[in-house]
Amino acid sequence: MQWLLRGSTPRRHSLASRIHAMWLLHAFIGLALAALGGETAWRYRRSLHARDGRFTTTLSSGRRLEYTLWPPEAADKLQQRSVIVHLHGMVASGDDVQLMVNASTDPAAIEQLRSRVAIIGIDRPGFGGSDSVANGRTTLSDVAADVEDLIGALGVEQWGVVGFSAGGPVALALAARSPKGLRRLVTVASPWWWAGDAPSDMPQQPWADLAAAVHWPFHKVLSYVIGPRLLSRFVTTPRLAESLGTSMSRYYARGAWAGAWEATQLRRGAPFQLRDIAGRSHIVASIFQGTADATVTPDHGHRLASGLPQAELHLVDGADHFTIARAAHKIFAAAA
Repeated sequence: MQWLLRGSTPRRHSLASRIHAMWLLHAFIGLALAALGGETAWRYRRSLHARDGRFTTTLSSGRRLEYTLWPPEAADKLQQRSVIVHLHGMVASGDDVQLMVNASTDPAAIEQLRSRVAIIGIDRPGFGGSDSVANGRTTLSDVAADVEDLIGALGVEQWGVVGFSAGGPVALALAARSPKGLRRLVTVASPWWWAGDAPSDMPQQPWADLAAAVHWPFHKVLSYVIGPRLLSRFVTTPRLAESLGTSMSRYYARGAWAGAWEATQLRRGAPFQLRDIAGRSHIVASIFQGTADATVTPDHGHRLASGLPQAELHLVDGADHFTIARAAHKIFAAAA
């Protein structure tokens, strides 16, 4: 018995050592993850408080709408500039304006635009700092009505609209309503389906309901993981990583519901047809489409051009869904 006890001592020590080593390893990993999360959250909060050019207005419905204005100094000179409303895509926000400006490959052209335009990048309802509609199920018409409301409140007489990706159908919905003063329509990498020809494999409503159920902390995790400056580890273009991360993190600022609902709505198709816009001869239309876009494939751009014969189709050679932003100077010039 004593021999057995003496023989088991080293094994007990060996097992205890392994347990202790595993505990230390898990503790180290936990501390590393906590440090990374803390750094990301700190950078996220710091960038939010350091930003300028963000404005908030109260719509006639009583809901709050937040937007980014570029350049910020245009705030008191809207009547003297060409006003452009920019409608962001999915996993983005009104800060996409800053993202596109920083992504342009022609800084000189951007500087020329800086002196004559005022670009208003709204956080669409349910995203960023903008309140959602009462039932949370925002439609294209809801967003279009908010834009009209904002333009009226700002006293802008003539303006253009740019819709990037998922913002494209909203821009088209605006043109279909033919609001007062809208003179230019630009879509960029925009999907297009009419409700009568939408794909049959579209996601169903339960997905949006599931996203609502995980409203918190899902959106907090995403907003922290997609930190505004965390992307600087992967994106080397000056100022681009910060504007990209800030725009993406704002998308989830009010939860996961709006994004999931939007995904279902896009593929259900628009409730209007392009012929409702084609007859608006006073609206100059432009379509920008990347030839290498695998997210919104070029057939969407060609379908838009076919339905809007008055529109000019700009095929950006080699551009995908994101690098098309390098043509921002041309895109905003077309809307000015």
